[in-house]
Amino acid sequence: MNARFIVSLLVALLAAGGCSSLPTDPSPSRVLGWQLPMGQGRVASYAEFGSGGVPAAIGVVWSSSGLEGLPAGSDRHHCVGRRQDGEVVAETRCLHAHEFVIPLPDAAALRDDMPFKWVLLNWNPEGHIPPGIYDVPHFDVHFEMGPIADTFAIEAGPCGPELVRCDQFRAGRKPLPPNYAPPDYVDVEAVVPAMGNHLIDVTGRAGTLPRLHALARLCVAALQPLSALVPKPEEG
Repeated sequence: MNARFIVSLLVALLAAGGCSSLPTDPSPSRVLGWQLPMGQGRVASYAEFGSGGVPAAIGVVWSSSGLEGLPAGSDRHHCVGRRQDGEVVAETRCLHAHEFVIPLPDAAALRDDMPFKWVLLNWNPEGHIPPGIYDVPHFDVHFEMGPIADTFAIEAGPCGPELVRCDQFRAGRKPLPPNYAPPDYVDVEAVVPAMGNHLIDVTGRAGTLPRLHALARLCVAALQPLSALVPKPEEG
């Protein structure tokens, strides 16, 4: 399993109003990265820097119309049962998701002391497993450490509820060493193409979701602070 640190922001469509626009003249402390079309607007990565240029936060930000007119169904990036020419047919099964690769700003990603390099942003119009918790429309925001090629080497296939290659399904479900596995997290067979396995917090009941939805008005998924994750320079 390639090294990664995943932060998920769950966003409900009904709570998605009131977002600020992408800044046209960002302050020196915030640097925008790549921008992509989304909905009727755009989405971008960003990085913020504190005094002395020290990284303080990374995240994604939507324009005011970026959460309007979001797509339904699947982008057909991860399907099993295509014809030999790649066409989708009636028997084809695809993940009902839309994924976006968004590199972080060079000012952050090219630093030797910055572990995160790019963002995999997933729009899930029908949610995903487990039922009763994450089966509502939402975004998953993944801040990635490893190379893009390694992530996308986890391919679609016929195994598991998330349709992944069978050998990778088996590999992804190998138990973690106890010191890496929180006691309340369990394997629900959620091995996903371009992601890997997801262990689910069984204490995260459905009542948690409305509170997360209310945070969607912020329209920002940020990791603050980075000081605990950015390696400190060696003394001497």
